[in-house]
Amino acid sequence: MRRYLFVGLALIFSCQATFADNTERRAAMMLGVYSTSLPKASLSQLLVFITSNKTAMTPMHSLWYATNITTRSFEQDPVIAARRFGGTLFLRMEDWAAEMKAEQPTAEPIQQVMNLADWLMKSPGYGNFFLAKRCHEVATYAIARALVDTNCPLEGVTNQFARFDVPWKTPAGRAQILNDDVGARLFEVPSGGEQAQQQYLERMWLVGKTMVEKYKTPEMQAAFEGHPPKGLESVSEMVRHWYLGAYETPFMREHISFFKDDGKVSAKNWNANDHEALIVHYAEPQLPRLKCLAEFRTAIGYFPGEYVPNEDPAKSKQKVAFVQAWTDYRKHQGLPDDPGVAVTTWEVYRDIMAGTFPD
Repeated sequence: MRRYLFVGLALIFSCQATFADNTERRAAMMLGVYSTSLPKASLSQLLVFITSNKTAMTPMHSLWYATNITTRSFEQDPVIAARRFGGTLFLRMEDWAAEMKAEQPTAEPIQQVMNLADWLMKSPGYGNFFLAKRCHEVATYAIARALVDTNCPLEGVTNQFARFDVPWKTPAGRAQILNDDVGARLFEVPSGGEQAQQQYLERMWLVGKTMVEKYKTPEMQAAFEGHPPKGLESVSEMVRHWYLGAYETPFMREHISFFKDDGKVSAKNWNANDHEALIVHYAEPQLPRLKCLAEFRTAIGYFPGEYVPNEDPAKSKQKVAFVQAWTDYRKHQGLPDDPGVAVTTWEVYRDIMAGTFPD
């Protein structure tokens, strides 16, 4: 069985040479073949094959790209095949996440999921982004479980935090993916700080979304252009106040459907057009909390008190025990009192024990 599995693996990755030879139809066939083999593979099997063959995944465009940018079948075939593979991989990733959740926490699967994300984003693309994002979500939950379980060594767990800081999450990285998917350098983020770049992305997306409204009907277009029909006077007033019409271009008008999202991408909704997800600021919200948890466990070595389900936070004896242990530690180290880490640690610990920590 394993031999046939790796035959399937070989087929998908042989497509890279096929792309170089401009035989996209054959590449599409190879991806299609592997899409049927992937559900049999474990994450470790996939990663071993990737590493041993020094393979890199191809960018996965959106369904919008496949139907609006590529117009000829020989162009569409490899794009659709890559998307088919991505959809299959997403579903398999959810299986792996469930398996990790059911097993005792260890460092190895965390490292494997992060490795998969790194491999996916060696060739950044729309679909690659969502798959890698899900990898980081799965890893975050696995790290939380590992930190709470004092039987799981910290080695190989806490050193994964730095791996979440990657270029594809930055405004410039997300702009590159958006540009590749729209087929033009539409999102030209300015040089300088990330805050200004993020504001630029949001402004351009606002322009696009406003254009969608503008061109819904001839009456609405007239209102936007300063000639509002009766009943649409307020639209014209709105445009004069904040519509960024100077950014509107013929290319944007021609590809206005790019700004019409129709859902949120997930394993069960892989074909959704969800470009706005690459516009919004992206960071794992739980990471700062987990770093507090890691700091507390590194310093104290255990989690004091007894977890009581549905306990009133204001009256929690375990919360008091966390704060006391942290206070004693800092006093012994000659450091000023700072209960914030202890309180955050207790909140994360409580969420994990209660099964409410995001997974």
